[in-house]
Amino acid sequence: MKTSVIYLIATILIGLISFWIKYLDYAKNYSSSWQYGYQQTVDFIKQNYSEYDQIIFTKKYGEAHEFVLFYWPWDPSSYQKDPNLNWDYHATWYWVNAFDKFKFINDWEIQEKTKTVSSKTLLITSPNNYNKDNSHLIKTINFLNGQSTFDILEINENKK
Repeated sequence: MKTSVIYLIATILIGLISFWIKYLDYAKNYSSSWQYGYQQTVDFIKQNYSEYDQIIFTKKYGEAHEFVLFYWPWDPSSYQKDPNLNWDYHATWYWVNAFDKFKFINDWEIQEKTKTVSSKTLLITSPNNYNKDNSHLIKTINFLNGQSTFDILEINENKK
């Protein structure tokens, strides 16, 4: 009898510890593994969409256009018929580079491609990956552990 009570208590303790690690600690410490931050970023873009002529989004964490389309939610038929839809097929993958006023750029190209812009631009990039002389940090989106995931900036239009 005493052995079965000890066994029951040990099983309950192991179960509680496993629950803590799997459901509470994992969500906080590994939110980067499940693309946390996209929904908050798309919500911000949606609220400020009309203020910008173009929106540039990093591809650092994957195919950002999928999250824009899902969290907006974007009408599939208008997306498919969009005259600004730009994609290419290479490396056995369809890469979406632009649609509507969104442009999706590789993270290592962000600073070079945003040195000069000719219209009011919102930039969503990885932390500290921007030209500090022509942009203004508006907001930072963090993973659940507090680490930065996206910097959201306004790029100052270059007057000619």
